Amino acid sequence: EEMRKAFKERRDEAVKLINEIEGLSVFKPDGAFYLFVNIKEVNNDSMEFCKQLLEKKGVAVVPGIGFGSDGYFRFSFATDIESIRLGIKRIEEFVKELKA
Repeated sequence: EEMRKAFKERRDEAVKLINEIEGLSVFKPDGAFYLFVNIKEVNNDSMEFCKQLLEKKGVAVVPGIGFGSDGYFRFSFATDIESIRLGIKRIEEFVKELKA
């Protein structure tokens, strides 16, 4: 029960923070340890987006194209809440730089 609550908190925080980033959106999953983040307003090429995000901000996410969903990336929230917040802050910085 303790872990279920911890993962619910992580999921809810990640969904909230990602949806606050202009150009990104995500739906809250019912049962998973990851989110599929819509990046179509920023870049339809999920492979390129993820490669640049890793190179420029040190954040590793999985391109959606590998799951048949280009224009999305998979973000795991199976880590501590502070790492989630830091990763999403770096994603936000990256997206702002792309839009500038």
